[in-house]
Amino acid sequence: MACHAGGDGWSYDAVTQAKQKFWGRSLEIIPMGTTKLTIGNDTFTWGKPSSFMRNIVAGTKYLEHVGPMKITNESTGARCEVEFKESGMWGSSNVVSAVVFSPSNKVEAKLEGKWHESMARVLSRNQLEVLWRANDLPPQAQEYYGFTYFAMTLNEITEDLIEKNAEGKIEQYLIPLTDSRFRPDQRALEEGRVDDADEIKVKVEEMQRVRRRAGKDARPKWFKQVGQDDTAWEYAGGYWEKRTEGWGKQESLW
Repeated sequence: MACHAGGDGWSYDAVTQAKQKFWGRSLEIIPMGTTKLTIGNDTFTWGKPSSFMRNIVAGTKYLEHVGPMKITNESTGARCEVEFKESGMWGSSNVVSAVVFSPSNKVEAKLEGKWHESMARVLSRNQLEVLWRANDLPPQAQEYYGFTYFAMTLNEITEDLIEKNAEGKIEQYLIPLTDSRFRPDQRALEEGRVDDADEIKVKVEEMQRVRRRAGKDARPKWFKQVGQDDTAWEYAGGYWEKRTEGWGKQESLW
């Protein structure tokens, strides 16, 4: 998966691939690829720790992130080395510790906390400075896979993305038909029509197989491969320009 986002004074790019390893009662998902965030003149890069799906054979299933993650300021050489700690049998879950190093390798700060709750800077043995605290989840979060308020809105086609005529009827969308917000099985699942979602998903996947057999499989349009590695992709440009001038003739994937 490749993604790109940008705004006034910042840009975000990420390429993600993963491989799996089975450990008997756990499934390890090992991420590959790099995330890059540029803010002003500073560019930060990082990878991701492994994720473990625990108790996949029996017991209560849960997801746990374990291992190291290094965040590097490519502009200055400063870095933050983060450790996602394994909970173990009796240990606390989701614990994270981190050390921030200057470009000259001097320890500038130590951090601790839980990735789902808060992170704080260690000022002394008994004093912490809270740097970040997670917002409370919506009351209905458990019915929406633990989504935050923001995550719940990501599948919405908002009014600013729709152009209507004088009669109030939709003339066109400002997003292409290939946008995943138009995917019907995803929409059915969100609306609670689980059986419909399963049936539509099968149809969507069969359409993909038919295109592939005919040599007409969809090709990435907004990203280009810049190497042989599966994670060697970058944003090719042109999306926002095309959105401004109009999408023209489109082929639907759904």
